[in-house]
Amino acid sequence: MVSRSILAVAIASFALSVLALPTSLTANTASLLRRGAEGEPFLCPDPDGTAAGKQALESAGAQQVDIAIAMLENGCAFTATYGIGNGKTGDAAEIGVYRNNWSMLRTYCDRFKGAGPDDWSTIGQLAHNDVHVATECQVQLWNTLGADQFFSLQR
Repeated sequence: MVSRSILAVAIASFALSVLALPTSLTANTASLLRRGAEGEPFLCPDPDGTAAGKQALESAGAQQVDIAIAMLENGCAFTATYGIGNGKTGDAAEIGVYRNNWSMLRTYCDRFKGAGPDDWSTIGQLAHNDVHVATECQVQLWNTLGADQFFSLQR
């Protein structure tokens, strides 16, 4: 099994090389580039905010791989930068800073076990708006599923 540290380095390297964007790009252009082209060295526009976000995740129990996943999903923000669900509903809804789908959360996170597919917009708010809850679930998902199954289910 791949160790969390090795995987974190790989994900972080990917994040730093692929998410590199000039700050002058529009959100739509930036979104497209994030998915494909390599650019300039990755620099967060608000280093103090980025450091505070990383510290918030670490204090919630996030490890390097969790921080790398959050960075891949949200850039430098370390918060859920999109509306709950991210345009998806039910089990496909993306929840929280790690953008885990609602099906994963309600199946493998103790806090949400027993919730239904339609509870994503109500009960799911807990993980969407609180990095501690999102990280608690992220760690449970990772520990339960392992890297391969986690990534095969996440999206």
